[in-house]
Amino acid sequence: ATFCKAVGVAGTIMSWDGNAWTADTSGTGESLNGISCPTETMCKAVGDNGTLLSWDGGGWSADSSSFVDSITDVACPSDVFCKAVGENGTVISWSSPGTMWSAATPGPLALLHGIDCPSTVLCKVVGDSGVVLSWDGTIWTDESLVSTTLYDISCGSATSCMAVGINQVILSWSSGVWTSNGSASGQILQGVGCFSAGMCKVVGDAGTLLSWDGILWNGESRGVTNDLQGISCTTNNFCVAVGNDGMILMWDGSAWDGSLVGTATRYGVSCPTNSFCKAVGSSGVVRSWNGTNWNTTENPGTSNILYAVSCPTTSFCVAVGAGGTITTWNGAWTLLPSSPTTQNLRGVSCASATRCKAVGEGGIILDMTGSTWTVDVLSGPATLHGVSCPTDVFCKAVASNGTARTWASSAWSVSESTGTSTALYDITCLSDSFCKAVGANGTIRTWEMSSWSGDTSGAAKTLVGIACLSEAHCKTVGQKGSILGMARQTLTNITPGFALEIFSDAGCLTELSAQEFPGDHPFATPSLQTGRYWTLSSGTCTGGFTATLTLPVTFTPQVGDKVCRYTGVDTIWNCAAHSLGVSTITRYDITEFSDWTAGNQAGPTALVLQNLTARALGTPPLALGLLLVLGIFGWKLRRKA
Repeated sequence: ATFCKAVGVAGTIMSWDGNAWTADTSGTGESLNGISCPTETMCKAVGDNGTLLSWDGGGWSADSSSFVDSITDVACPSDVFCKAVGENGTVISWSSPGTMWSAATPGPLALLHGIDCPSTVLCKVVGDSGVVLSWDGTIWTDESLVSTTLYDISCGSATSCMAVGINQVILSWSSGVWTSNGSASGQILQGVGCFSAGMCKVVGDAGTLLSWDGILWNGESRGVTNDLQGISCTTNNFCVAVGNDGMILMWDGSAWDGSLVGTATRYGVSCPTNSFCKAVGSSGVVRSWNGTNWNTTENPGTSNILYAVSCPTTSFCVAVGAGGTITTWNGAWTLLPSSPTTQNLRGVSCASATRCKAVGEGGIILDMTGSTWTVDVLSGPATLHGVSCPTDVFCKAVASNGTARTWASSAWSVSESTGTSTALYDITCLSDSFCKAVGANGTIRTWEMSSWSGDTSGAAKTLVGIACLSEAHCKTVGQKGSILGMARQTLTNITPGFALEIFSDAGCLTELSAQEFPGDHPFATPSLQTGRYWTLSSGTCTGGFTATLTLPVTFTPQVGDKVCRYTGVDTIWNCAAHSLGVSTITRYDITEFSDWTAGNQAGPTALVLQNLTARALGTPPLALGLLLVLGIFGWKLRRKA
C-alpha cells in the first residue's frame, strides 16, 4: 500500500507513502477517534467535542458543524457519502462537498463506537449494551442481539459483517442474519477488519490477534504476551524481567525491549548491578548477563527446575528449585549434595553471602548461615512462594493463602494476615518497615511499619514478581506480559468517587498529586460553577502518558455534563465526557494535567468571563496513597467506556 492515514490523541494524523510515516498538520488539538479515506484526495476524520475534518489531497480543514458531542468513528463508502457515530446515540450524515453534516438519533441514547458502510445503501453501527443498528439507504432498524458492549464492526461485503467487543464477543452477520461465534481469546476485543467474507483480522487486549478464514478463528503470533515470572531492578534505568519460552525483557528507563534467549521458561532473575545478572528456569537452565549480552547456558549441577535465584553480590548467588535443589555460585556452580528437604523450594533471598533464607511447598523454611543449610520451619499451613531479607535479622515470606510470616533476629512468627486470602507469589522488602507483595487477580499488598494495606493495581492478571528500588518506585510482572510500574500519589482532601487511571506511561511518571478545593474555580463560567474543583500535577513529567479521570458530582449526571480542563487562558475550558455514572462523570484520553472541574450542561469550551473572585486557600492535611501505572502494549484508536 502506498496511501494510508492514521489518527490519534491531540490531533495527531500520520500519513504513509509506501516508504515512511510523516505527520500531517491537522489544525486541531482534539483527540481524533476515526478516519475513512475512499480516495487519496478525500478523507474524513472525526474526534472529541464534535471535531470533523476533511482532507482534499493537499491539506486538512475543519468542516462546518454545530456538534459538541464526541464523534467516535466514520465510514465513507464513496467520496460523496459519509456517516459518523458518537455519543448519545448520534448518527450524522454527509452527502456531498459543500454541504453540512446532518444529525439523527435512530436508536437508543447509547455511546456508539463503530460504523462501517460497504455501500451507500448499507451501513452497520455498534455500541454500548450490544446496540446494533442497520441502514438500508432509507431507514434505520435495530438488530441488537446481545447486551454486551461492542467496540468495532467491519463488513467484508454487502452481505457479510463482523462485530467485536468485551467478554470475547464476536458476532457475524451473513445474508441478513446475526449469529454469535465468540473467540477463545478470553480478552476484550477492540478492533476488526474484514477484507472479504472469508478474511478478517481481530485485535484486542494483551496483544490478542485473531484471524478468520471463513470457518474458524485462529490465534497469530503477536507482541510480548508471554507470562512473565520474575523481575529484578538495580536502578531507575535498568530492570530485567524473565518469563515463559525464553522471554527476557530489559528496561532502559524509557522502554522495555524483549527478546527470546533460548526456549527454556525462566522463573527467577537477580541483578546486583547493571552488568551482572543470573536468570534460572526449567531443566536447570542458567544464563548470565555481562552488561552486553546473555551468555550460553551454564551448568548449575542439576537438571531440576530452578524456581528462584538471589545474588547479593557479583561473586555470590544461590538458586533453589524442585525436590529441595540448592546450588551455589561463587565463580562456578556447586550443587548442595544433601539438601535438608525434598520439598520444592519456590523462593530464596540472601541478605549477604553468608546469610540466606529459602521457602517452599508445605510451608518449609530453610536457613543458610555461613555455608550450612538447616531447617528453620519444617511445615506450615500453606506453600510459601516468596521471601525477602533486606538484612540478616529481618525477612518476610508470603504464602498461597494470602498470609505472611516474619523473621525477626531469631525466630519466625506464626502466620499473619495481610488482609487478603488471595494467593501471594512474591515479595520485596526495602527494610524492616516497608515491603510489597503481589499475587493473583492483580493483588498488591503493602507492609508499612506494623500493618498491611492494599494497593489498587488496575490489573486483573496474576502478578508473580516484584522489585522495588524505593518506596515510590516499584515494578511488578505477571501473566500475559503484564508489567506495572508505580507512582507515588499525594491526595489532599479528595472526595470519594474521584479516580485517576494512567495508561501508556513512557516511563517518566513517578509522582502524581491531586488536591480538591471547595467552591467554584475563580475562572469558572456559570455551567462550571458546580461547587468544587481539582488541581492535578505530574511533577516534572509533562507528557508521554494517557489518563482517564473520574470526578464525583453532587448533581445527577446526564447527557451534556462534562469533565472540564482549565486551559490557563481567560475563561477558556476544554470539556468532554465519555461515561456517566450514578454520581460521577468520566473522561478518557487525557494527556496533560492542570485545574479540573465538572460541568453541568457544559459545551466543549467556555469563552466569556462571567466573574472573577479571589480567596485564600488553607493548607489541608495530606493523605498519601499509591497509584500504579499500567503499561499497555498494543494499539488503540480510542479509549472505550
